[in-house]
Amino acid sequence: MSGYLRDRGFVLEVKPYREADAWVSLWTERHGKQEAFAAGLRRTNAKQQGHVQPFAVVEVMLAHGKAFDRVTVARMTAEHGFAVRRHPAWNVVLASLGALCARLAPVHVDEPRVFSFFLEILRLAEAQGQPFSFERVWLVWAFCLHALAGLFGYRVSLVRCARCGASPVRRLAFSVKDGGFLCATCDADPATRTAPFKTPEAVLEKGLAFLEGATVADVLRLTASKQALLDLATILEATLIALPVDDWRKQKRYLERMADLFREPAT
Repeated sequence: MSGYLRDRGFVLEVKPYREADAWVSLWTERHGKQEAFAAGLRRTNAKQQGHVQPFAVVEVMLAHGKAFDRVTVARMTAEHGFAVRRHPAWNVVLASLGALCARLAPVHVDEPRVFSFFLEILRLAEAQGQPFSFERVWLVWAFCLHALAGLFGYRVSLVRCARCGASPVRRLAFSVKDGGFLCATCDADPATRTAPFKTPEAVLEKGLAFLEGATVADVLRLTASKQALLDLATILEATLIALPVDDWRKQKRYLERMADLFREPAT
């Protein structure tokens, strides 16, 4: 295939290659996922070095080749994503989302909502003025991964049984085989009958019903106790088990190690 592709894209990953080159993975606005070779990108005097960075939105031109595509032009737009560095939580969230896109979606898969999803995250990062609590960081992280997986066809209902469609579901009865949570009737494992959550069942049901149709902005505004946020994050995390990739586990461990950075100071 020959010719050029011009589009706006969100940089998912930049992987070093050889001494000064790199492989770039992007999710573009009109052409879906693209991967391209960037010659000399890591040289100190490279013109594109300051533009092609993880979490950046770039206007890019790719040259199609027989073996692989090449980045010929890349210019960072106003939605550059540097605002995420104001709080390390956004770095963890976007790194997890970028890795999930890079591993889960084949090259050239087109899903326009993915690009819009990343732009929404960047806008929220720019507007976020208050520090996150650790519990909310965990919930935002789990919700974003859950929502992105849903865009790729791995949607898991938080309120309906994956086997019979009944509601409510049991929080511990996640079935990888069925791809979702089971209700009390379909859950035949006695070990899942006792929930370890400290939050009352009625509160969890209300929270899951809210998250079923929520946006990331809604989650940031959600009013609930820290324990409820943590329990909801734990339930959402179960939905990631059904994914065919598990890179999110590494990001979770990183999140746990950085917990002290996210905790709100005592007042």
